Amino acid sequence: MIALGLLFAATATVATAQTFDEARVKSACSAEWGNEFDMVAFCIKKRQQGFNNFLQTLQSAPDYLDQPMSNCLAQWQDEWDMVAFCAKKQVEAAASLNENIRGLPKDIGTKIIMNCSMDWADDYAMIAYCAKKQSEAWREINE
Repeated sequence: MIALGLLFAATATVATAQTFDEARVKSACSAEWGNEFDMVAFCIKKRQQGFNNFLQTLQSAPDYLDQPMSNCLAQWQDEWDMVAFCAKKQVEAAASLNENIRGLPKDIGTKIIMNCSMDWADDYAMIAYCAKKQSEAWREINE
């Protein structure tokens, strides 16, 4: 069973069909774990679960996260457990942005988000981290 799942998304990078290539994953897990067959099986299972988790995350993520999802795919490729982890972190980070600037004057919060977005483009995990640190520093200076 070479393709256990098929995945489509809106962006050009992710729009190409993404498949869970069992043979490729098996080969990678076998290369990593050799004759430790229990670990090979665990690795394959973990990556299959990761693929399924990524599919769920991608389908429920807002459209503005299409590029970060593509970035996760490019970074981790067939390591689907890591693709899923990366995608989940991007969704959580995007959701946390307002929390990071809550209680700040609106103009300051907007400046922080804009500056962090310019620094980190479409990496919401880093944008959120930057916004959290900048907000903490602003509070330290001004409260």
